[in-house]
Amino acid sequence: MERKEYSAGAVKMSFWFIEFRKVVQLLHDGKSMDEIKELAHSENIFAAPTALRSNQIYSTVAGRIRSLDQSFIPYFLTGDLATQKLYALIAAMAYDTLFFDFVYEVIREKMIVGSNELAKTTLFQILAGELEPDEGTYKWGITTSQAYFPKDPAAEFDNDDTIADWLTGYSPVKDATYVRGFLGRMLFAGEDGVKKVKVLSGGEKVRCLLSKMMISGANCLILDEPTNHLDMESITALNNGLIKFPGVALFACHDHQFVQTTANRIMEILPDGSLIDKITTYDEYLESDEMARKRTVYTADREGDED
Repeated sequence: MERKEYSAGAVKMSFWFIEFRKVVQLLHDGKSMDEIKELAHSENIFAAPTALRSNQIYSTVAGRIRSLDQSFIPYFLTGDLATQKLYALIAAMAYDTLFFDFVYEVIREKMIVGSNELAKTTLFQILAGELEPDEGTYKWGITTSQAYFPKDPAAEFDNDDTIADWLTGYSPVKDATYVRGFLGRMLFAGEDGVKKVKVLSGGEKVRCLLSKMMISGANCLILDEPTNHLDMESITALNNGLIKFPGVALFACHDHQFVQTTANRIMEILPDGSLIDKITTYDEYLESDEMARKRTVYTADREGDED
């Protein structure tokens, strides 16, 4: 197969799984592609922000569906979520070979790693480059860049830097106005920039770490219990931000609602060190696996006893 050149358009390509599933369902219901195209314009069935975006979604999704033998439709509609996503991914790869090279953006994996606290923190530290694995190897893709949110960030703030100076140290642009812009997004007012980082509250430190991740421009985020020390309003803001994040997010969290609304792939580290890995939501994972429900209840009860 002839190799295509990369383009900015290829990088911005989206998975559009929900839109793919909607078009497949409409075809199954007897609609033609022309009728679906008209619905995209007249009723904005893809909830696109502009007519141009709606047309782009329809054109791409229709092309992907046409690239497959149409006999796949009944198998798609009766399959589980993982099967449906596999069909959508195969269609994307068949329609545009460049899409395969940006699969980390396509799948947009957001993960929760089981109840083994030490195991998941160690895994995150290895992936972030802070620890070396005892055995085995891993390799990030050449187009990826990472940002890490540690469970215990105390070492990050054990210095006499002001907030502004601390964040400037991580900024690719050493401009005060540029840095203050990122602090402002995390609700740090102008005068807050001169506060010493070592005297910040737990919630303020979390906001600093999120500012650091934002200013890095990373497309792969690793977050170890990011909701600790946050109030409900801040958790909701972080939740919405991760849902909209176009890259990959690997995270662990004890907030059920946060996990359910953010994660689309669940990885659980079992007590024996083995791994369960499923492309699904958290609630669907618990509903489909009786033992997973029992492990979750046991863990919750144990944490309650410790409290």
